[in-house]
Amino acid sequence: MRPKTSDFWETNLHHFLTITLLGGMIMQNFIRSGVIISFLHVMSDISTSGSRVLSHTTFKKTTVVSFIICTFWWIVFRNIFIPLMCYRSWQFLWYTHTELQEYNVAPIILNVFLSLMCLMHFYWTTMFIRMIRKNLGTGNTEDF
Repeated sequence: MRPKTSDFWETNLHHFLTITLLGGMIMQNFIRSGVIISFLHVMSDISTSGSRVLSHTTFKKTTVVSFIICTFWWIVFRNIFIPLMCYRSWQFLWYTHTELQEYNVAPIILNVFLSLMCLMHFYWTTMFIRMIRKNLGTGNTEDF
């Protein structure tokens, strides 16, 4: 078991939103959005995992370079592509058949959760940029 970290609640909220979004999109048959969002998350998670592994080593300069690359891919996939998907989802993720329109509350809930996830990604991006600036200014690689 790991000790509780400073981002415990944010991470749990992110996992809750992800599981709810994927489960809800499967249950509501909005598979395309769920697949695209999963793909975009995985693409940025590759560099995130590499950076996380390097942070537990003594190679601090490699860790910083890896973290900068991670932040770049994070911005591209999670702060550009996912918000674009969120915008398109608000436009087109609706039941169009008249007999199903009474269930349009489900896509609204999914879109709200997706929007919350986008806000969390922007919040984390600002934290990443602050960490990079702190490292470049002081040489400290500790998380805050």
